[in-house]
Amino acid sequence: MRQGVSSIKLLSEKRTVSSNYGECVKTKRSTTFVSIPNELASKNTEKYKRLYSAVEKYRSECDKRGDCFCICQMTKEKDCTIVSFDGDFTISAIRDFVKYCGSYFQDKFRSEIRKEREREAIGRHTKGDLSNIAQWQEYKCYFCFKQLYEQSHIYEGAELGHIAHWDHLTPLSRSKGSNYPSNMALTCKECNLKKGNKTENEYWTSLREIMSEDKIFEIRKFHEGYKQLKLALNRKKRQKQT
Repeated sequence: MRQGVSSIKLLSEKRTVSSNYGECVKTKRSTTFVSIPNELASKNTEKYKRLYSAVEKYRSECDKRGDCFCICQMTKEKDCTIVSFDGDFTISAIRDFVKYCGSYFQDKFRSEIRKEREREAIGRHTKGDLSNIAQWQEYKCYFCFKQLYEQSHIYEGAELGHIAHWDHLTPLSRSKGSNYPSNMALTCKECNLKKGNKTENEYWTSLREIMSEDKIFEIRKFHEGYKQLKLALNRKKRQKQT
């Protein structure tokens, strides 16, 4: 079997979804071997179980037909599961399974990068700071102003980000991005994902396509009302650092 290796290194050697390309010695067809780390299987999420079940079903059907041992074989190794299938990647059960495994580790990789940026960025905020900011925002999304919480759902010092998202108004990946309270805002999931790597002003500009100028002005004026309170939290953090 002739083989060449193409590997995507994500977090570490044990957290790699790698593809080895070769040729089936029986049929001379192209074959792909994908190594899936067992860490993912141990999570046992509902989506993983559903996709893995579909792969197992297809594998059993291949075994019954006996047409080619390369079409769908699953081999358990110490740290990973190796799946082999036809190189044209047309088998939906295998394709969906492998794509999910790859995206899982890509998400973890992005999470690690985000945590590293937070550790390296200047400034700090506490859960108490976030609770105050959420209260000043009246538990509404910073951008679309959708109601996210009711006062009765909140207790002092709670970490609200488990339900909605906390956004860095100036992203940590951009210059001047910080972890100071003034750079934090409670947002709905949709706005946070759409904003992505945009700064606050850049995202307000993009919202003009779906929101009136008057509405945007009204929301931004509301935020000006507590801006000095957020800056006061910044000053306290800087005083503690000196």
